[in-house]
Amino acid sequence: MCACIDIIKETYTDVLVQTEYVAKQSFNMDDYLDAIIHFTKQFEDLTDKINNLVELVREHFTDLTPDESIYLLNESKEIRKNMAKLYKSARESRFYPGLKTVVKKYHESVSDFSELCNDLETFNVMIPADAEFQKTIDALNSLLKQ
Repeated sequence: MCACIDIIKETYTDVLVQTEYVAKQSFNMDDYLDAIIHFTKQFEDLTDKINNLVELVREHFTDLTPDESIYLLNESKEIRKNMAKLYKSARESRFYPGLKTVVKKYHESVSDFSELCNDLETFNVMIPADAEFQKTIDALNSLLKQ
């Protein structure tokens, strides 16, 4: 006799109990699947838009002035707040098990957007405003002109 038979039997019992529990739920499976399809499409579209935005800003990152970067950072505050709310809401939703993969991809794009915002602040706002950095740049430029 297999030594693991007790574990297998226990697992069968767990599956039976869970199956009965799910079967008693008061929702229409078709409605649930329709909702999953709808929300999946919404998250995929939003994730694509976020990824395209990040790519666009990255392509022009070095062209942005400090003022333009500050403007984008100010615009990003509300977006980031809403992104966090949406992620939290999705994770707490009864649809989350069916949306897990698409929500994970969404969260990755949100992380990329947050990283972009941090980079904008660091490299396009804070460093150019640093007096020591400006002295170093001026010194390098004078050396290059020689």
